[in-house]
Amino acid sequence: MRSDISNGIVAGVVGGVVFGIMMQMMNAPTPEGGQMPMMAMVAKMVRSDRNASDFIERITAASGDRAAREKKELLARKRKDLPGAKALE
Repeated sequence: MRSDISNGIVAGVVGGVVFGIMMQMMNAPTPEGGQMPMMAMVAKMVRSDRNASDFIERITAASGDRAAREKKELLARKRKDLPGAKALE
């Protein structure tokens, strides 16, 4: 039986894949009056790997404190079910 954390990870990955497929299937209007897949529109807005990595670094930095707090809370909750648990698995 999978843990709730494993189920959450699987659900997140599946949700991300489905969202990516939907983004590819949906069209967005272009400034010229045409249409293009939303995924292509996002790629056009990002323009470079560096811009994408900068964005990811900013999001990671902004969410780091909260993620650490939530991890601590999740581990405390897990210890109610499994006393002595040392990590989230």
